[in-house]
Formats: sequence, structure tokens, C-alpha cells
Amino acid sequence: MSTSAEPRPAPDAPQDGRGRVVVGVDGSPGSRAALRAAILAADIRGDAVQVVTAPLSAAEIGAWGTGAWPAVPLPDPDQILASAQHAAREMVDDLLAELHGRLRSAPDIEVRAVVGEPGRVLVEAARGADRLVVGHRGRGAVGSLVLGSVGLHCLAHPPCPVTIVPSPDGGG
Repeated sequence: MSTSAEPRPAPDAPQDGRGRVVVGVDGSPGSRAALRAAILAADIRGDAVQVVTAPLSAAEIGAWGTGAWPAVPLPDPDQILASAQHAAREMVDDLLAELHGRLRSAPDIEVRAVVGEPGRVLVEAARGADRLVVGHRGRGAVGSLVLGSVGLHCLAHPPCPVTIVPSPDGGG
């Protein structure tokens, strides 16, 4: 895991010539729906899936110990990244169990937790990818008309085709 302010460059496409689908997760129902859609789409084409979560921004890490945060013990940023990566891995494992029997083969899935603003992290991770998939957390009839900041950033700076998956709760 990297705790630098800049996201790591995206890895090259899988060496066996398969494509790559990048999906952003944050633990929300919308990101779970996006992960499910990404896994199913990658399965059809035989692509690898790269799951990316960005639980901390560089600004948040910079504020550690400066008095900008309440006077309570805060976990180390590396612990937060490790916890977020573990939670994303559990979401992947849960979805793979749910999809058991529906997938043609065991998907190649990498899970990363990265420091940075989620929209920027996802755009950078998706450079050279075949598709970027993100969820939409619509907030009801009016809220569903407005795309969230992460989805909007990904659509405004698309490094590849972008898919926005609506939340399964009917909000988006």
C-alpha cells in the first residue's frame, strides 16, 4: 500500500492480453452494485478486475496531528488503508460467493487501497483500462437526477469508457 499523496500509476494491462476493468468501491450499496456489474462484465470478456478504494485524501493525512482533528487517538493512515483494503476484499469475496455458478471462470481480481481524492484516484487507475465502473448513490427522485462528485469527476475526465451503475435501493 502506498501512502503518498499521488496515486500510483496504473499497472499495465494483464500480460496474457486480457483487458482490465477498474471499479471504485467505498462500502456503499451503490459501490457493491458497481462491483457486481464490473465482475459480470469482466467475466463475459475474460478481463481482469482491479478494485480500487480511496478512504483517505492527502489533505486528511496532512491534518493528522496538526490540531485540525479532534483530540482523540487516531489510527495510523496505513492502518486505515489496510482496513479499507480488507473491507473491499471481503466485499469481493461475498459477491464471488453470491455469483458462484454464474461465472464462466474464476476472475482475476486485484484489490488496492490508495490515498487520494476518490475521483482522481479512479481516473488515474483507469488509464489504459478497457472500462471504469462506479456506483451512483442517488438520493431519491430529485437526488437521482444529480450525479455524485466521484461519478461526475470520472465522466468529466474519462480515461476510458465509464459506466455509472445505479444504486440497487432505487435511489439512483
